[in-house]
Formats: sequence, C-alpha cells, structure tokens
Amino acid sequence: MNANKRICIRVAECLSVEIENDLGERIHGVTSDISNQGIGVCCSTDDRNRITPQGDFVKQGRPVEVQVYLKFPGTLELSELMSVRCGIVYSRKLAQDQCQVGMCFLSMDANTEVRLTQFIQTRRLAHVS
Repeated sequence: MNANKRICIRVAECLSVEIENDLGERIHGVTSDISNQGIGVCCSTDDRNRITPQGDFVKQGRPVEVQVYLKFPGTLELSELMSVRCGIVYSRKLAQDQCQVGMCFLSMDANTEVRLTQFIQTRRLAHVS
C-alpha cells in the first residue's frame, strides 16, 4: 500500500477558483476535486507556468505557496469566499495545453474549515444518491 495515499474524503467538483502567485498575479482555474486537505485544479499550460514557474513546484527546497480564492455555490448557503494559503504538491501535464496542479491547504480558520467540511459532506451525499 502506498504510504502517501489520501485517507480523507475527496469529491469531484468543478468550481471556479482564483490563484494568486507570489508576484500578485491572479490566475483563473477550475477545481477537478476537493477535500479537507486540498484541491486539484485544471488550467492551461501558460497558467500553470504562472502558478509554478516552468512547472517547478519546489522553490529553494520548499513547496511553492499561493493564495487560493474559492467561492462555494450559493445554493448551500455557503456563498462566502474561501481564502486559504496553499502549498503546491504536484504539477502534471494532461494534454498539450492542459495541466493539473495539486494543492494542499496549509492553514485555514475554524469557520472556513467547518464550511469546507459541510460542502464536501453535502456533495458526497449528492454523488452517492
């Protein structure tokens, strides 16, 4: 068994996300999945290079960090913006001009964590039904 395998609940969900790199640039992406530990984001190769310069997600021996802004759908009374600092875990090319970037949540306030857990549980139940 792979020791790095996730044990938390992850749901496939396409949500709009804005990612702010260390230069203050905002990059638009779409989540491919979300869990209490992090998100996967699909974006173009150019956008991936703005998030992780030349696809390198480690800088000076540490994972590249970005600020992520994610808005939950308003139908669940969770329409507030979630802002959280993330570390880049992986970057992979899916197609000629499409990449996926995996990010782990580094820290978030208790209210954001509760909202995230409620969202994931609700979506998990919706996918099971």
